[in-house]
Amino acid sequence: MKAPVVAGVALLATCWGAVAAAPPRPKSMPPNAIWVPGPNAPLDRTPRGVWVGCWLDRVKNVNHCRVTDHGGRVEFDEDFVPVVGSGPVKEELLRLRSIGTMELWTWVEEDSRDVPVVRLVDGTILVPARDAEALRGRYAEKRK
Repeated sequence: MKAPVVAGVALLATCWGAVAAAPPRPKSMPPNAIWVPGPNAPLDRTPRGVWVGCWLDRVKNVNHCRVTDHGGRVEFDEDFVPVVGSGPVKEELLRLRSIGTMELWTWVEEDSRDVPVVRLVDGTILVPARDAEALRGRYAEKRK
């Protein structure tokens, strides 16, 4: 009697989107990229979530961040700036903090678009450069 119950629980966990390991990091993403898991979906075994990675563009002297889906399709790719301070974050300090998908995206009313907000392990918050004015006030006090 126990075997059918165990098999049933295992089947339900699989069908209802049990948390899966991150898919392989796309070649287009830097080594510091993190996997941000998306919400589970019943009966959908496709990896749900996005890869987020940032690097220092030494030519332009800015931080650049990219968001891709599990297979490497680019969803966002822009220059980023810290909400506090000036200048880019040094390459060795670009250590991204693991976050959930609800913490990654924010709405920018001025541009009518969702944009990623990147959090580093040292508490630094990076936002898209073109939306910095709109987002600095919102995130400057949220540093952790």
